[in-house]
Amino acid sequence: MARLKADPLRAFRSANYRAYALGFLCGSTGLQMLATAVQWDLWERTHDALWLGYSGLARAIPVMLLALPAGHRADVVDRRSMLIVTQALFAIAALVFALVSFLDAPPWMLLALLVLTGVIRAFAGPSRSSLLPLLVPRSRFENAVTWSSGIFHFAAVVGPLIASLLISMLGGSTIVYLATAVGCGAFALSG
Repeated sequence: MARLKADPLRAFRSANYRAYALGFLCGSTGLQMLATAVQWDLWERTHDALWLGYSGLARAIPVMLLALPAGHRADVVDRRSMLIVTQALFAIAALVFALVSFLDAPPWMLLALLVLTGVIRAFAGPSRSSLLPLLVPRSRFENAVTWSSGIFHFAAVVGPLIASLLISMLGGSTIVYLATAVGCGAFALSG
């Protein structure tokens, strides 16, 4: 039996997927940078590991509580619009994080912003996942899922590294938050 030679880049043959993938890379990297910067800010303000745990709860609880309503919302509204709105909200939240960091605000403000970004994440995930089948033909869908997963994991490694380098070189996290705003804004504009 002859094997067909698979095209590992077939998802990228779709212009819509190329725009999505680039935006997803920018946005995901930015959000990973933001998570690292918040952890650093919390540690700098408190020197208490418990606050790092609180930050994980602040990020996760809204996603868990809103998973079903957010998924339903993604099923009944325009997914593309929902994704654009969530990415724009991430960009705005990153700007607020930059301001809070610059003003050396109390740590509870960072946690409150993490809860807010958790709410946004609850809606971003379903809109992003449900949009993917609309971007590529069925024959390229599996490849698009593989690439999207790879992009996410790449961002999960590279984002914290970039954030750490920026924080160590510049001595603060404000620039990381601004870079996150740019990354999420790029994802919103790629829609």
